[in-house]
Amino acid sequence: MKNKAIFLGLGFLLVAAMLLPSCNKSTTSSQTTTQPTTTATTTAVTANWWDGLGVPQYGGTMTLRLKADIQSFDPVDSEMSLTIASAWMETLTTNDWTLDPKTFPYTTFFRPSDYVVGFVAKSWEVTAPDTFVVHLRQGVHWQNIDPANGREFTADDVAFHYGRMFGVGGGFTQPSPYWAGMQRWAQLASVTATDKYTATFKWKVPNPELMLETLQAQSTQAYLENSDAVNKWGNLDD
Repeated sequence: MKNKAIFLGLGFLLVAAMLLPSCNKSTTSSQTTTQPTTTATTTAVTANWWDGLGVPQYGGTMTLRLKADIQSFDPVDSEMSLTIASAWMETLTTNDWTLDPKTFPYTTFFRPSDYVVGFVAKSWEVTAPDTFVVHLRQGVHWQNIDPANGREFTADDVAFHYGRMFGVGGGFTQPSPYWAGMQRWAQLASVTATDKYTATFKWKVPNPELMLETLQAQSTQAYLENSDAVNKWGNLDD
């Protein structure tokens, strides 16, 4: 009996010894997870680079000073002004305005591909050394007034624009006299609407770098006019 009592006593002590560290760990863990972190309460996190510029103010008037009078509001026969044109005309690609200017300030005519995003284009790809394919966003519509009447923007509009400028498609065989002398655009062979939302650019020379630099540049030639307006009035001078 005495031996049994000793064994029972030792067994009880062993169980107690195992339980005590377990309780200790549980208590410590519980206290650790409820401790507040000082970083979350003292460090202000800026989500976007423009957050420090204040609250946006909508409306008002912007005054621009240009080096010369604008002679035309039609990209086919005028340099216009990139700032003016961007108020109502859009392009296939554009600047990534969510990018901190400290990373890339967009002060140059050409932009590295890493800093270019789609505008009316959803995506694009070089499928061959002389072929550049653009996939358009779906559900983009012209303004709902005459003559476009809110119809959807399609690849036919892209072919019309570049054909009208450089005589390479969209029913045009002769380039605009204003742009005919541009060397890099002289290498463009054709622009066709492969389907409703796909425009294919073919070049006379196999040069992917030339294609990217030309089509991704922020330039007057990139602004896409409405073909219905051109067909109705002949130009966009008014």
